Amino acid sequence: MTIPPSLGTAIAINLQPTGAGKAAITGDFVLLGKEVNPVLKALRNNGIEVTALHSHMIDDSPHLFFMHFWANDDVAKLTRGLRAALDLADVKPKPSGETAQPAAKTGSKTGTVVFVCRYGSAKSVVAARFFNRIAAEEGLPFHAVARGIEPEPVIPPYVREPIRADRFEIGPEEKPVPLDAGETQDAVAVVCIMCKLPPGQLAVARQSIEWTDVPDVSDGYTAARDRILGHMKELMVRLVAK
Repeated sequence: MTIPPSLGTAIAINLQPTGAGKAAITGDFVLLGKEVNPVLKALRNNGIEVTALHSHMIDDSPHLFFMHFWANDDVAKLTRGLRAALDLADVKPKPSGETAQPAAKTGSKTGTVVFVCRYGSAKSVVAARFFNRIAAEEGLPFHAVARGIEPEPVIPPYVREPIRADRFEIGPEEKPVPLDAGETQDAVAVVCIMCKLPPGQLAVARQSIEWTDVPDVSDGYTAARDRILGHMKELMVRLVAK
């Protein structure tokens, strides 16, 4: 008989933020024999400890191995390790006489993260740019946009010029965008930087997060950027765990 994933043959990954950009992860991979050593190596190379390797069944075909893991470390390092291991694991057998479809990668559906600041021209712009860079580097299925509650007409030079030194480009026609209620409702997270969502939008947001310690970019780009980056890893952990 065919055993569906709901009966215990699915890969399980659990994450919980532990602070300071770190996360605790645990779970198990369900593997074919030929996948055991490559997956074990990928996990260990990224600081993830393999805590157990065993089988749950005797006469299953194909024979499956369950590899349990644990780590508490930098979230970016751990997500790289999990991604590397997932890319090596595919326990879906090819049906007799059929061409099996490739398994979808975990998190293949992209979720939107909305960064909001009052004017939509500085803090949210910086946050969205760095978020998208980190998400792309780590292979995370998220994309960020910058929005403003009371958007200014232009993105000022004190944002455009220093952000270029961080290898980002802001097109000459790019302008602050007002926050839309539909985006708030559809986003996987709305991050309010030194502002609060209007009550009507707060009510429909699936996950609202407030960063209340980010200085004004006009008072110093570097200080604002570094504070934003200080929050970024914990945000990534929350999104992956969710």
